[in-house]
Amino acid sequence: MASAAVMAAPLTPPPSWRMSYRCDDGSRLVASFDHAGAPSRAWVSRLDQRWELPSLDSAEGALFGDGRRRLRTRGNEAWLEEGDGPSLTCRGEAAPQRLMIDREAGVRLALPPSWLPDRYVVLAVRGEEAAVLQPGAESVYVVEYQPQAAGLRSAPLLVLAVLPRRAGSDGRTAAVPRQAPLAATEERLYFGRLPGEQPYPPGSPDAQTLEVMRAALERTPHGLRDWFSLLGEPEGPQGRLSVALGLPAGARWRQGDEVEVQLLDLTQSETASVPQRLGRARATATSAAWPPRLLLPFESERIETGRPYALTARVLRNGRLVYAGESTRIPLARPAAKVALTLVSVRGDAGPTESGWLYCSGVDKRGPWRLQIGDLSSRLAWPGQRGATPAARGQWHRLDAEQPPVAVWRGGGDRDGPVVAMVREDSCADRAADLLPSTHRAWVSLPAGRVLQGCCR
Repeated sequence: MASAAVMAAPLTPPPSWRMSYRCDDGSRLVASFDHAGAPSRAWVSRLDQRWELPSLDSAEGALFGDGRRRLRTRGNEAWLEEGDGPSLTCRGEAAPQRLMIDREAGVRLALPPSWLPDRYVVLAVRGEEAAVLQPGAESVYVVEYQPQAAGLRSAPLLVLAVLPRRAGSDGRTAAVPRQAPLAATEERLYFGRLPGEQPYPPGSPDAQTLEVMRAALERTPHGLRDWFSLLGEPEGPQGRLSVALGLPAGARWRQGDEVEVQLLDLTQSETASVPQRLGRARATATSAAWPPRLLLPFESERIETGRPYALTARVLRNGRLVYAGESTRIPLARPAAKVALTLVSVRGDAGPTESGWLYCSGVDKRGPWRLQIGDLSSRLAWPGQRGATPAARGQWHRLDAEQPPVAVWRGGGDRDGPVVAMVREDSCADRAADLLPSTHRAWVSLPAGRVLQGCCR
């Protein structure tokens, strides 16, 4: 491998970087600043949106925009502007990552921020020389360790090969490696491997440094897949859920049905804060035979064992909620997994928030209480409760003609009666939520006549 890499040309464009920010609204913004071509540009991901923004002239900091939105950066901060709306402030939450970008092949490879720039070089091998390293490859990228001691040869840290799907000009089809590809398009397959050879004397500084650099590549949740991506894909490490939606018996899709699937981190609900959305996918049905499978990318590095997550889905027809579903049994440990979610018919309205979830809390004379409400179910933790909170099925009814708008939730309770919550768009604060900003004020009627008052967000 090392001798073949000598024939390669180092990739020496101006350095490109990826930066991860956490914004004031809790969302995560990731931007890859691509200086591999002219003009420079920023590839930006936030929630379920992705943009490619060319660079613009700026007297202060860096500025990227496309006429509808602008991203300004300075130091560790970034400001996102969309239309005439207010600017969203975001702050860096991790060290920047060095990027290797090849626009021709659509390849983007992030490198660990702990690596010292003088300890590695990225080499590009193309054409016949690439086929020497990987039969049938049209290009191969080799990240090589550069030894500290004089007289020692470089050693490969990472090898990435790009193979065409179709036969080449000589009529031969590329010999595809046995392992699963990192990515695939209609034209190309992308494979990567981490060589394990140790060419340096045991215990030497170069042997130790090489092992530390290799460990940085391997310790991520999904290995090399967390470092590699294609231009146009979401920025940063991503997991992918393939979600198959099933309708109730006898139901059929209709053209124009609006479908939304979300992956939520419910941990924050335990402290009365808003849920964190890790991923969202939207689609519109095109016919009754529309394939009910959506690809849901999510922030894989934020998944932690033992935390509560929920997969939710909702279907709107002519603006009304007709089907919904939720599940807490989700295979998030794998970078790419399949999950089936069966929807149920909904007679009520969609919830009063965009996410479909509302978190209410307050304090009465017996202590703090919390109420979590989704499209289909609610969970109430009340003063003096013992044991886990059971989920209660119910539905929303919205009174949008009222000003400000009012929504009423009615859900199953115990034998004494249901739980009824009336929420109204209003700002308030309560001690249970540590004065977090709210969007609604709530009045909750419990079985046996108890009434609670609090705030929702």
